[in-house]
Amino acid sequence: NVYWYGQFYDHRLEIHVIARNASAMKQSLMRNYEELLKTCRVDGEEADRELLRIWPECSGRNEVNPPYADVYFRDYDIETEDFFAEYGGLLKKTHYFVAALGSDRKNMEISGELNRWLAKQRLGNKYNFIPVIACAVFDARLGDIVRNDGESEDGGWIIPFGSHESRFSCRNVFLSDFTERS
Repeated sequence: NVYWYGQFYDHRLEIHVIARNASAMKQSLMRNYEELLKTCRVDGEEADRELLRIWPECSGRNEVNPPYADVYFRDYDIETEDFFAEYGGLLKKTHYFVAALGSDRKNMEISGELNRWLAKQRLGNKYNFIPVIACAVFDARLGDIVRNDGESEDGGWIIPFGSHESRFSCRNVFLSDFTERS
């Protein structure tokens, strides 16, 4: 979904998958969505120019679009103590995070830690964006707790997703929070 939702005209999309099993995720995506990944620069490998070609029959031009995204896969256990030291430079310039570690508890813990770390980085520094942390929470009651406590004092967001109720609620479908804040 990040691939589809993150594409904006004249903006370069960069996706970093950091997980213990990022290489396995990459292989699975290459098996199941090979053509999609071939439209991206993956771990520095060039995209398939033919898939990015602007066909002259349609446009009157014979050009090639730039890759739709730069995608990087990094095998790393983000639950280690040195995660923020190791990836701090990247985290500081990231606008959107997804926490999906396999359990509601782990997702909420890393989302909270990340939100606090990012808030400390913003103290005294000017940022022209407020990061969003999407946190996979499958238990609807826990999701409600995160949602009610999701916005930090400095404006950082933790948004739960994943429960049946949150996926198909009227509020979520019509994105009322996002349209009001935009």
